[in-house]
Amino acid sequence: MNLFHGRVGEGRVKIGPLEIDAPEHAAAQETPAVAYVRPHDIEIERHKNGQPAIAAKIEHIQSVGPVVRLQLKRQDTGQMIEAELSKERYRELGLKSGEVVFIKPRHWTVYQGKGSDLFSDLHPKISNNKIAAAMRYHPKGLRV
Repeated sequence: MNLFHGRVGEGRVKIGPLEIDAPEHAAAQETPAVAYVRPHDIEIERHKNGQPAIAAKIEHIQSVGPVVRLQLKRQDTGQMIEAELSKERYRELGLKSGEVVFIKPRHWTVYQGKGSDLFSDLHPKISNNKIAAAMRYHPKGLRV
């Protein structure tokens, strides 16, 4: 699961250069937010194609059965992102380690708050790697 930190306000979610409508958050006024994105929901392109996208460097490529997993490093924050794509799409793009690509989420779930703080009331020792799994059940969530 990938975490993207940003802000939500006046019905819009802003994460880096990406911005989407979020009418469920219309009352929010520049509140911290975190978006959770599954690796298979990361769209990868070689060029921006005139649309907002996040630049990321390919750090590692691993082929597993019919899927190719990529470890990407965001150029703006240094954050590591996991992405999965089909072998067919991988071949079509002709990706190589060390190249810079442009990514954007296809689907994301947005929560107001700083991420790990949202679940401190469930269990004081909940680990960060379990938060993402629990987030889909949280009532503050918004599936976009």
